Amino acid sequence: MRVALIATASFDYCVEYAEMLTESCEVLLCAPEKSVAGRSFVDPRVEIAPFHWPRHRSPGNIILIYKLLARIRAWRPDIVHFLGENNIWLNLLPPLLRGVLGVPVATTVHDIDYHPGDSESRRVPRLFIDRFIRQADAVIVHGETLRAAALDKLPVRRDRLFVFPHPPLNYYARLAAQRKMTKTKDGSFRILFFGRIYEYKGLKYLLEAAQLALPRLPSLRIVVAGRGDDLTNESLRIPETENFDLRNRFIPDEELAQLLTDADVVALPYIEASQSGVLMAALAFGLPVIATDVGEIAELVRTTGAGLIVPPRDGAALADAILELGANEPLRLALAAKAAKALQETYSSATLAAKAMDIYQAILAAHAAPSAQRPA
Repeated sequence: MRVALIATASFDYCVEYAEMLTESCEVLLCAPEKSVAGRSFVDPRVEIAPFHWPRHRSPGNIILIYKLLARIRAWRPDIVHFLGENNIWLNLLPPLLRGVLGVPVATTVHDIDYHPGDSESRRVPRLFIDRFIRQADAVIVHGETLRAAALDKLPVRRDRLFVFPHPPLNYYARLAAQRKMTKTKDGSFRILFFGRIYEYKGLKYLLEAAQLALPRLPSLRIVVAGRGDDLTNESLRIPETENFDLRNRFIPDEELAQLLTDADVVALPYIEASQSGVLMAALAFGLPVIATDVGEIAELVRTTGAGLIVPPRDGAALADAILELGANEPLRLALAAKAAKALQETYSSATLAAKAMDIYQAILAAHAAPSAQRPA
């Protein structure tokens, strides 16, 4: 089977998905040329088609649509899969793909709702996202919780909705191995919080928990790495002490790989979420996590046994979890072993590729059926 992927989500996610999919399919990945140029390595089995990707407001997107259509048409895929839904101009492409190529179109929807404080995603009005979803022959979400929410809130039929898990983000672990990175041993117990930093990520509660835990765990070091609107909140102040390491900026790939290598635990104190690339990067490193009971995050932690789960917006419960892991190295090692096992089994490339193939076969069968109803 030949699958053309369009990189309309986080490039880390798109590359991981494409590399995983090569276990069962021929893969073309259409992606922004800047993202391709900044990547250290991509599995050579993935055929990369880099494009100049204009800003959202640029009429140059019309040219992008034309070039995407031409490249995909020349490659002759069996199915076209948009790896995200958050692009206004790409609303023009599904009817062209269906009309010119006669192939089904799938789209992955990562978030059913806007996250609190996530101003970046809100730049694309919901009207355009819903229209894009309506045009898809199939919609894919990252878990059963999100499936239920999608049926309730999105313009999608039950028979066109599929579940596929967020794949592990192996790139940073591979980079760490390639660079022969080693863990910094200075006596600190490091908890890493990284990624886009918006209100929904719950940094406020991690800082509250750290202050509660520090008197009993003086070796605690909280590393906050990334940028986002929440860090401009005047009520959110990170203490300027050796127990707190703030890196409020874009984090280069090698630096993030080293931060993950150094971490003892990854924190996900989110107050609301659907799924998490941060969690999947931690899983790739075999790192235990402390996560809140939100979205598919808690479900993944429960099923893998890779960490502790606490209620959202509860700094005291988060502090107790920090203290429990900080004082119990055997527990951390046991959780890390469960994360590694999940990576080798449930979240292995072979397992996920087979699941993706099942979904694509179902989409193709529905598309070929004489009575198949096409999206409006």
